[in-house]
Amino acid sequence: MAVSLRQTVAVGSYVLKQRLAGRQRYPLVLMLEPLFRCNLTCFGCGKIDYPDAILNKRLSVQECLDAVDECGAPMVAIPGGEPLIHKEIGEIVKGIVARKKFVSLCTNALLLEKKLHVFEPSPYLFFSVHLDGLKEHHDKSVCMEGGFEKAVSAIKAAKTKELSAMLWPDKKVDSVLLIVHGHKDEGARELRLAGRNLRRADVVFHDGISAHAILGHDRVVVSHHALDAIAEVCRG
Repeated sequence: MAVSLRQTVAVGSYVLKQRLAGRQRYPLVLMLEPLFRCNLTCFGCGKIDYPDAILNKRLSVQECLDAVDECGAPMVAIPGGEPLIHKEIGEIVKGIVARKKFVSLCTNALLLEKKLHVFEPSPYLFFSVHLDGLKEHHDKSVCMEGGFEKAVSAIKAAKTKELSAMLWPDKKVDSVLLIVHGHKDEGARELRLAGRNLRRADVVFHDGISAHAILGHDRVVVSHHALDAIAEVCRG
């Protein structure tokens, strides 16, 4: 799923207005964190170490929408914690979409299938599903067996409901698409192949690193096992 024409025009118009107004600095993306609580205990995560007094806090729907209005940015990213834990996440997203802001809801997808009914398909909404690698690496990173399969299942369910989903592998371990050791020419071919497959499936793979840096590095190659895993998602 490439950036849509609707989003390109909206963000471009916003930037143009800021420049015509003589503003050198202005917000482009609002990072909205309605809570810090998560349903995983990933190795190395600092947020889960906050005291319960912090982890139990929640922003209300009105507080979230007030932040969106005050910021004025055309794009809103909702990370966490795990946003789907918030009991009013559906209302929060609905209110932001009603303001025609582009919403990226970041999730580990453990609750995504259960919560799909609170969201309506919209060109202003997509889910960013975080994966830390293939099954073995991902499950080890999030300290939960079966996490990878749940994420893949949730992506398929979101596609069935015509909701957009984006795979966002974390850079802290070997990503779904990148395995160290190999030749840059082979990596370039495989990256192009994977991109074509994912566009047809309307699911975006994002490696979190610039393509220029990847293809210019002679110790980065795409794993064929990774491509098989991505193809399974696409066929779903």
